Amino acid sequence: MKHNTARRQALVEQFKNELQTMIRKLRKERGLTQKQLAALLDVDQGTISNFESGKTVMNLVQAYEILLIFGRNLTVLPATSTAIELTQSKEQQQKYNPQNTSH
Repeated sequence: MKHNTARRQALVEQFKNELQTMIRKLRKERGLTQKQLAALLDVDQGTISNFESGKTVMNLVQAYEILLIFGRNLTVLPATSTAIELTQSKEQQQKYNPQNTSH
């Protein structure tokens, strides 16, 4: 796949779509609004909306911080798949629990 630009681009696009979907799903599962998640990330609500809709591509640091807020940890990025293995971390969940923040 080293020289297969079209295939790489397709996998990157698929990865971005899956990440956007996952963030929206996790946010809704936690009962957070876009505004509440934005406050946790110190960005405005429009930024979260743009992340979820794909209008804006978040950088790696932003994506990782969002996963940490939801008590997830990026553990593996398989070379042949766009799947992300995520593990729950109770310590991270407690640290980033939205109900315990003062935002």
